[in-house]
Parts: sequence; structure tokens; C-alpha cells
Amino acid sequence: MSLSLQQHQRFMGCVQEFMNAFQQPYLHVGFFGSENFPTKEVVDARMEMLREEVIELEVAERKRSDVEALDAIVDILYVMYGGALEQGFVVESGLVAESFNLTSFHGWPDEMDTYNDVLQFIGSILRPRIELFGQELLHRAFLEVHRSNMSKVWKEEPANEPGVSTKTKDGWILKRNGKVVKPPTYSKADLAKILDEIGYRYRKKILASF
Repeated sequence: MSLSLQQHQRFMGCVQEFMNAFQQPYLHVGFFGSENFPTKEVVDARMEMLREEVIELEVAERKRSDVEALDAIVDILYVMYGGALEQGFVVESGLVAESFNLTSFHGWPDEMDTYNDVLQFIGSILRPRIELFGQELLHRAFLEVHRSNMSKVWKEEPANEPGVSTKTKDGWILKRNGKVVKPPTYSKADLAKILDEIGYRYRKKILASF
């Protein structure tokens, strides 16, 4: 079981909303990269973010931390959709590969050098984990992380805060040293609550194998 096309489209829409709110450039979906965008620096940065999230997933599973593993999976998806938007890809349900041995996951392969290679590798990681989590739980977790991410927008202009603030249609964005500063109203994603409410097979079937 992979994500349905409807879920892909919903998740893509969430990330598009986030990128609009935080003024991150991307191409219209369905059009591939132009000569000037995305730049090599943009693509390399996105691939590095994905690499870091994959490592976080491996660490979470070896720690047998169900909440951290779910958080890492959603973060991988979130970053992946951002990269797809940057490059004008249409993310389809067939993206996720069929085969992957859960016990043979040992980090990030060295031989990958294109974004397509990265997407195929990530797809092979995510498919069995989506199967074990179930689409309902993953759907709710993704929307909860998105809600948390959108709460990083300041609803009122930051006062007496060092950094550079920018007014957008969604509110104010405050950045310090190039990084977004969270407002006092920021709300962290509560994935533990979702896990408790829905129940799932993840801990038994994946975490026990490490």
C-alpha cells in the first residue's frame, strides 16, 4: 500500500501553502526546471535536508522511538514535496517503490547524484513504513505537522525582536541569521496524541526488528 493520489495531492497542497507563506520559490507543478531555477545550490540543499531526515529516521528506529520515527517520516515527505515543487515535478502514487528490506536500512547511499535517484531511494524506504502505519494515521500526522509548521507565522508584527521581519498575506515572518524565528504562539506537533488515539502496528512490526 502506497499513498493514494488524493493524499499526494493533499500533502503537496499543504507544502505549497507553507512555501507560499514563507516566500520560498518554486515552479508551477507540471513544468520542469528552467535554466535559472532551481539552481544547483537549491537542489543540493534540498538533497542534504532529505539525507538528514533519512538519518533521523534510522536513528529513531534504532532507539525504538515510535513518535520520533513518525515525525521523521512526515518530515521526509514534507521536504520531498518541497523539492518536487521546486523542480516542477508532479508527484504520483507510483513514485514509491515496491521492494525494500526493513532490516537492511543502513543510511544514505553514496552513489546518488540526481534528485530522481533520491526520490526513488526515499520511495523504497517509505512504502513499507506507510503500509505498517496505515494511511489514516499518516494522513493525520502529516496534517498535524503542517499545522505546527504554519504556526511559525507571526500573526502580529514582531516587536522588539532582533532580526528581519517581512509582511506576507499570511502574517509576519521573522528571520534571524537566515533562519525562521518561531513566535510565542508556535505550537509543536503532538504526534504522540495521534498515535495514542488511532493505535497502530508500527512498533510491533518494525521497531522489534532492530
